[in-house]
Amino acid sequence: MTWRTLRAEDACTKPPITTAFKASGYYVKQLLLDLTQTDAFHYITVAHQE
Repeated sequence: MTWRTLRAEDACTKPPITTAFKASGYYVKQLLLDLTQTDAFHYITVAHQE
C-alpha cells in the first residue's frame, strides 16, 4: 500500500473535511465516509484502476 500525503492541490479539500470532522464530534467513521466523497479520493481511485 502506498500512502499519499497532502499536496498543494489538496488545499481546497482540507478545510471542509476538517470542519465536517469537528462538526461530527470527531467521529472517525464519518471522516472516512467524507474522504471518499472528495475529488482527491476519486482521482486516486481512478488512477489506481488504470
